[in-house]
Amino acid sequence: MQLLFVMLKTLFELYAKPVPAPKQTRQTENHQATTVYEQKKRIVKTVWIFAGLLMLFFPAVPVVMLITLTTTFISFVILDETDYDSEHHD
Repeated sequence: MQLLFVMLKTLFELYAKPVPAPKQTRQTENHQATTVYEQKKRIVKTVWIFAGLLMLFFPAVPVVMLITLTTTFISFVILDETDYDSEHHD
């Protein structure tokens, strides 16, 4: 149980880090060069680590499948870069 608290504390400390200023890049269209995208990747990585811990605590196949599918969906939602405001539908 202490291991779980230590892991959760470490994950919380990752989120508490200050956010650096955005990088100045020549290609602003390149999403992988922005700090916002790097933050999103860090959040997704943390979500997957937490999901992996849940899978270890609940090793039943239906539970693992549910956690995997839910985590995949959440990852896509976090990393989605579609700009819905600029789309105009008639």
